[in-house]
Amino acid sequence: MAENNNLDSFIRYSDKYLRNFDKKLKTLAEDNNNIEEVKFRDSVSTTLQEFRKEIEAIRDSKTKSIDRQQSWAHSSSFVKSAK
Repeated sequence: MAENNNLDSFIRYSDKYLRNFDKKLKTLAEDNNNIEEVKFRDSVSTTLQEFRKEIEAIRDSKTKSIDRQQSWAHSSSFVKSAK
Protein backbone atom coordinates (compact mmCIF):
# COMPACT_ATOMS: atom_id res chain seq x y z
CA MET A 1 0.00 0.00 0.00
CA ALA A 2 2.90 2.35 0.78
CA GLU A 3 4.24 1.70 -2.71
CA ASN A 4 0.97 2.95 -4.19
CA ASN A 5 1.12 6.10 -2.03
CA ASN A 6 4.68 6.74 -3.22
CA LEU A 7 3.57 6.30 -6.82
CA ASP A 8 0.66 8.71 -6.32
CA SER A 9 3.00 11.27 -4.73
CA PHE A 10 5.41 10.90 -7.63
CA ILE A 11 2.61 11.34 -10.16
CA ARG A 12 1.27 14.46 -8.45
CA TYR A 13 4.74 16.00 -8.17
CA SER A 14 5.79 15.16 -11.72
CA ASP A 15 2.50 16.38 -13.17
CA LYS A 16 2.83 19.69 -11.33
CA TYR A 17 6.46 20.03 -12.42
CA LEU A 18 5.67 19.16 -16.05
CA ARG A 19 2.78 21.64 -16.20
CA ASN A 20 4.99 24.44 -14.87
CA PHE A 21 7.77 23.53 -17.29
CA ASP A 22 5.30 23.50 -20.18
CA LYS A 23 4.00 26.96 -19.20
CA LYS A 24 7.53 28.36 -19.07
CA LEU A 25 8.32 26.94 -22.51
CA LYS A 26 5.15 28.46 -23.96
CA THR A 27 5.95 31.84 -22.45
CA LEU A 28 9.50 31.75 -23.79
CA ALA A 29 8.42 30.78 -27.28
CA GLU A 30 5.65 33.39 -27.41
CA ASP A 31 7.80 36.17 -25.96
CA ASN A 32 10.57 35.64 -28.48
CA ASN A 33 8.20 34.83 -31.35
CA ASN A 34 10.87 32.53 -32.75
CA ILE A 35 9.66 29.73 -35.01
CA GLU A 36 12.46 27.36 -33.94
CA GLU A 37 11.61 27.91 -30.26
CA VAL A 38 7.93 27.33 -30.97
CA LYS A 39 8.79 24.04 -32.73
CA PHE A 40 11.02 23.05 -29.82
CA ARG A 41 8.29 23.92 -27.32
CA ASP A 42 5.73 21.87 -29.27
CA SER A 43 8.13 18.93 -29.41
CA VAL A 44 8.79 19.08 -25.67
CA SER A 45 5.10 19.55 -24.95
CA THR A 46 4.28 16.42 -26.95
CA THR A 47 6.97 14.48 -25.10
CA LEU A 48 5.59 15.67 -21.75
CA GLN A 49 2.09 14.56 -22.72
CA GLU A 50 3.40 11.12 -23.66
CA PHE A 51 5.27 10.94 -20.35
CA ARG A 52 2.08 11.82 -18.46
CA LYS A 53 0.19 9.07 -20.28
CA GLU A 54 2.87 6.52 -19.38
CA ILE A 55 2.79 7.56 -15.73
CA GLU A 56 -1.00 7.32 -15.66
CA ALA A 57 -0.83 3.86 -17.27
CA ILE A 58 1.59 2.74 -14.55
CA ARG A 59 -0.70 4.10 -11.85
CA ASP A 60 -3.74 2.42 -13.42
CA SER A 61 -1.96 -0.93 -13.66
CA LYS A 62 -0.84 -0.64 -10.02
CA THR A 63 -4.38 0.22 -8.94
CA LYS A 64 -5.80 -2.74 -10.86
CA SER A 65 -3.18 -5.01 -9.31
CA ILE A 66 -4.07 -3.82 -5.81
CA ASP A 67 -7.78 -4.25 -6.55
CA ARG A 68 -7.14 -7.83 -7.71
CA GLN A 69 -5.09 -8.55 -4.59
CA GLN A 70 -7.82 -7.18 -2.34
CA SER A 71 -10.47 -9.12 -4.25
CA TRP A 72 -8.43 -12.31 -3.95
CA ALA A 73 -7.89 -11.72 -0.23
CA HIS A 74 -11.61 -11.17 0.26
CA SER A 75 -12.46 -14.32 -1.73
CA SER A 76 -9.87 -16.30 0.19
CA SER A 77 -11.27 -15.23 3.55
CA PHE A 78 -14.79 -15.98 2.32
CA VAL A 79 -13.78 -19.51 1.30
CA LYS A 80 -12.06 -20.08 4.67
CA SER A 81 -15.15 -18.94 6.57
CA ALA A 82 -17.36 -21.21 4.47
CA LYS A 83 -15.34 -24.30 5.43
